[in-house]
Amino acid sequence: MEIRTVRIQVAEPRGARYPGAVEEGHYIVEDGTVTLVDKRGTAIDKHRLSRELKPGEDPRSVAAILLRQWKRPKSSDFNRVLRYPKVVY
Repeated sequence: MEIRTVRIQVAEPRGARYPGAVEEGHYIVEDGTVTLVDKRGTAIDKHRLSRELKPGEDPRSVAAILLRQWKRPKSSDFNRVLRYPKVVY
């Protein structure tokens, strides 16, 4: 079993002061199924965070989709911090 790594962008860069943010996840491919795992290879949530590959589908892309679903905020981001560019007069 080979544990592979995938990274997704979760926040875009905003100028020189905020470089953005990424999340890193790990996945395995077994019997045509992609499953998100921890660094040791233990499945995180096999029912929710695994998916069978369709013909011609890229395992890395499927892992990125699963990671994005897992890391998606559970609530609204209405009260998030707003970052405004510095205004120079």
